[in-house]
Amino acid sequence: MIMACHLELRVKELERSIGFYQHLFDQPPQAVTPTYALFCAWNWELLLIPGAGQPIGWGLRVEATELDRWEQKFQQQGLALKRCSFEHGALKVREIALVLTDPDDHRFSVYALIPTDLP
Repeated sequence: MIMACHLELRVKELERSIGFYQHLFDQPPQAVTPTYALFCAWNWELLLIPGAGQPIGWGLRVEATELDRWEQKFQQQGLALKRCSFEHGALKVREIALVLTDPDDHRFSVYALIPTDLP
């Protein structure tokens, strides 16, 4: 049984990134040292490590009926987000995503896939 997904992100300023993810997860990190910060939330283990790195995108897929709840949660937390919609013809779905960008340009999204009648 898989217990959690683990993701390591390189960040330029550890304290600034801790602040962003503390807002996102609505909880403090489980551990903070000069060389890392660890958040455990939503079945994710997110390890923030000081240093240069390329921005990545990551996210959580949810039921379409939950997107409005997530959007309200992020807005109440004062997080800037963008709602996007994408057509994936090969999959015959439309993706609706709530996209947030952290201080290091890593993109986090909460998204749903909605079946379409595309040929």
